[in-house]
This record gives sequence, C-alpha cells and structure tokens, in this order.
Amino acid sequence: MQRYLAIALVITTCAGATVFGQNVSRLYPEKKLQADAARWSEQIQAEYRDTILPQLTDEERSVLGGVKIEVPLSAPNGDPFSFYADDKDKIYVPALSLRFFSDLCVANAWINAHGYDGTSVRDYVGVLLREATLSPRAPLPPVFRTLGVPDNAREESAVANRVDRNFGNTIVFLLAHELGHSLKKHDTHLGDPIQKRRQEIEADTFAIEVMRRIGQVPLGVEFWFDVEHIGHVQGIRRVAVGRFPTEAEWQKYLASLDHPVSK
Repeated sequence: MQRYLAIALVITTCAGATVFGQNVSRLYPEKKLQADAARWSEQIQAEYRDTILPQLTDEERSVLGGVKIEVPLSAPNGDPFSFYADDKDKIYVPALSLRFFSDLCVANAWINAHGYDGTSVRDYVGVLLREATLSPRAPLPPVFRTLGVPDNAREESAVANRVDRNFGNTIVFLLAHELGHSLKKHDTHLGDPIQKRRQEIEADTFAIEVMRRIGQVPLGVEFWFDVEHIGHVQGIRRVAVGRFPTEAEWQKYLASLDHPVSK
C-alpha cells in the first residue's frame, strides 16, 4: 500500500489551474446532469458520513464540522476534471466531473476486458479537450460512441466490478483532498504558484492519510490523474502554439501552474 500511496502523492492534483476554454458541459444533456446531481448528491453525502467522517480525529471533526458538500451541474468553467473548495467551508463535486469520469472508467474497463488498446481512452480525452478549445460551440464527440463502447457495457460483471472499485475510491480520495483544503483553511485566492503548490501537497497528504485510515489503496486515482494530465496539458499543447510559440515560453507557463501534475 505504501508504494501506491507514494505514487499518488507524486502525481495527485485537484482543482488545478484550468487553462484556455476547455468547457465540455455540452457533452451531456442538462436533464442528464440534473438527474446525476440528484443521485450523486445523496451518495457523496453518504460517502462522507459513513466512510470518511468515522476516520477523522476529534480535532479534525471539530474543524470540519461546518463543511457543506454540494453537487452543482458543472464547475463555472465547464472543466470536466474540477473538484474544488472555497473559503466558506463549501466543497463542490460537479455532476459533470462525476459523469465524465464514470464514463471514462466504464470505457476503460470495457476496452481492457475485451483486449483492445487502453490508450484510446487517453487519446480521446486529449482530442475532446482540444476540440472544446478550438470549437467552443460545436458538438463534442460522445464518450461511448466515439470509443466503440456499447451503452450497456456496465452490465458486464467484469466491467462493473472494476468500475465500482476504481471510481469509488477515486471519488473518496478527491473528496478527502478537498476536505484537506478546508481543514488547513487554505487561501483559495492565492496568486503565488509556489504557495498554491504547497497547499495542494498538504491537501494530498491529508487525503492519503485518510485513505490509509480507511484501509483502501486508491488505485483509481492514477487513472484520474493520467487522463486529467492528458486533457489539461497534452490536449492544450496542440492548440497553444500561438500563445507559446517557443518551448521556453511553454515551460515557463507550466512552471506557473499550481501543482506538479499539471506539468
């Protein structure tokens, strides 16, 4: 378990800087996201109450006593990899982010179960966020149809078992990360990337400690940050030539981001 937690600490990020205009909220109908928000709101609250809260110390529970968890339809910028906390003890877990990652988990599990190349999911994410940036009003390619995954893929037991495991512990980890920001009373308006990066590492450390107390290895986290990195960095690199014409300028931009995984 220590090996995987060490990997997680190196690669993790939540609520990192969103770049360009990667709004993918139009990927799903609003009614679908509304239904997802209602369903997942209850599940997220239960996960916090039944899984995370019992693992907290008395001091941690006291500090986090006023925290509220909300499930909006999407983040304000439509970023599909956005979990975030504000300075008013509110944590936001957007339905768009939950739905998108859930679909990616299903697609990845089905593709691997049937012996196909799993890198196609990662390639899709890069293309999706690139298209969202280049064509902000054009329809976006649906996850399953684009990857050739049947709509009922989750009905296969091997797929469902893997998805339930990876999706579930990833969401617990990300929720614990945001709780870490609230616990440490982090300043959400910091402009200094070094200070912001330090805050992210502190939140990561708390999330890893929570997972240790629960007794879970956050295996799904690696997939989350793999596709998040591809979407936010590789996806935008293809459309960033005008803004960062030289490699030196691109590297300078990466250095300004608030978390190591963004690089």
